[in-house]
Amino acid sequence: MDTVRGHMRPVLERVLDRLNRGEPPPSVTLPESKSQFPKLLYLDMWVWVELSKVHYNRSQDRAAAVALASLRDALRSKRAVAPIATTNLDEATKHTDEERRKRLAEFMVDLCGNFSCLAHAVTRDHQIDCAVEKHMTVPTLPSIRPYLVHWGLDAAGLGRPPRLPPMDPQYEQWIRQALVEPEQSKVQLIYALDQSYHQSHEAREAELVKLNEKARASDGHLSPLERMAGAFRYFLSGPNTYTNRIVYALAKRGLSQRTYDDFISDENRLMRFAEDLHQLYIWTRIHYERDRSPDARSEVNDARDGTFLGQAIAYGNVVVTEKQWAHLANQTKIAERYGTKVIGRLSEIPTALKQEDCI
Repeated sequence: MDTVRGHMRPVLERVLDRLNRGEPPPSVTLPESKSQFPKLLYLDMWVWVELSKVHYNRSQDRAAAVALASLRDALRSKRAVAPIATTNLDEATKHTDEERRKRLAEFMVDLCGNFSCLAHAVTRDHQIDCAVEKHMTVPTLPSIRPYLVHWGLDAAGLGRPPRLPPMDPQYEQWIRQALVEPEQSKVQLIYALDQSYHQSHEAREAELVKLNEKARASDGHLSPLERMAGAFRYFLSGPNTYTNRIVYALAKRGLSQRTYDDFISDENRLMRFAEDLHQLYIWTRIHYERDRSPDARSEVNDARDGTFLGQAIAYGNVVVTEKQWAHLANQTKIAERYGTKVIGRLSEIPTALKQEDCI
């Protein structure tokens, strides 16, 4: 609480000065095309951690130091942006050492410029809406990519502005802007999620690991594409979040569920529909390719990795993730399909940024 009290007065004064000048908060608008600037970078949590160690002189790793310098050059030139992703926000609060969380939060918010990426649930829902329109009615929705990056962490944490009690509109604008200033973002990264949340989350993920290993035992002999067809049949017709959102999208457009059921009764149509649900398609393809190896085992962090990779590969220009996922994203040509550089080493960051003409 002392941290919160200590920083709020200057934050409120800064925001009020900005409002009095008639200036909006800082913003970034991404181009629809990945070939234009600024380029969008996604950094897996381990990358943030390794870079922060160099920043605080707790590591002498040469590759990390060069990577950090190249990232700073790219971000300073505004030819790239590296927002905090939903999974970054989640994992940054995980360590039990508060001082370590504080250092990491300071570094992350300062490096990214206090920008975050829309929550994966928001982009997932947009993909569902677009797929319903594309396959069953007339496309009307614009690309969501230009609107992915937002000032503050509410975009990553909530996917929307916070709900506030009724108040004077001018006062509300003041409060809303204060809640997404850098100081508040650092507080969110330090305190937003407690250890009980992480414990319950890991318990749920452990159950998912068991379910996946059970599934592999029964259908592991099938090809990845055959397993994907079965997974898509479940995700797009069984009782789950995807199906619930599809039903909502249908109703909003005056379409019946019978229309949808008839549409996905054909396997080819089902697969084409699933391919437009980019986050689901990307992770399922990579995940099942991993499962082809008899030595591979499901891990507790797989669900987080899937959430991160699904959005990052779909919308990003450069994605820095774990080596095994980078290898699989390139091996399956998922990275090529989405025009995304997916790399798994810090030493590859400067080259990737040069190739994207960011430095």
